[in-house]
Amino acid sequence: MFFSAVARIQFRLPDGSSFTNQFPSETRLLEARQFAAQEVGNRYGQFSLATMFPRREFTSEDLEKSLLELDLAPSASIVLLPQSSRPSNTVVHSSAGGGVWAMLGSLLYTLLAVWRFISGFLFSSAPPPAAAQNQHATNENGSSAAAEPKRCICDLTVI
Repeated sequence: MFFSAVARIQFRLPDGSSFTNQFPSETRLLEARQFAAQEVGNRYGQFSLATMFPRREFTSEDLEKSLLELDLAPSASIVLLPQSSRPSNTVVHSSAGGGVWAMLGSLLYTLLAVWRFISGFLFSSAPPPAAAQNQHATNENGSSAAAEPKRCICDLTVI
């Protein structure tokens, strides 16, 4: 079993920003939550912590577990969820089949992204015909030649 002495946690905020800190992997989630609360102050009021993949909102029992026990080491991304939209005593638990739904959602999202990328090339509309294509230009020898449209060759790199 792989053991990491350090847990690098990225805290993602509701406004889209984030900050990162490193904790010993045996640090309790409660201490990481206290660190996050100190960093954001009262900007978001009461909040809970969750991971997006797999989708999991941490409970009060989880706050007493170490980052290593919660599989948050060697690194993880934790989202701060403001509690204004629901009562503070409400806890969301993932169902036993949640892992299957999360995996299926990730697969479908990936397939959708690939489809959009490919369909952008296949089904994009052709550029309107330029008036210059119908006119003839005179080349260096004085003979008439159809003007060639300018083309852009782009290097698309998927990250």
